[in-house]
Amino acid sequence: MSDFKILAISGSLRTGSFNTAALRAAQEVAPAGVKIEIADISDIPMYNDDIRNEGYPESAKRLRAQILAAD
Repeated sequence: MSDFKILAISGSLRTGSFNTAALRAAQEVAPAGVKIEIADISDIPMYNDDIRNEGYPESAKRLRAQILAAD
């Protein structure tokens, strides 16, 4: 069986976030063959569709690639 990759996204950027702590705990107890990666969304700007023609920020492109790579 190949590894199963999960991308976890916490909606909180706070240093002491309970959501992020729960995701870190999930990483620690994930079964063999399961990899949980926590996405860093701290540098993603607020959504603004007006900038779509200018191209998306690199941070948004990175997150999109992480989502596409996850199972």
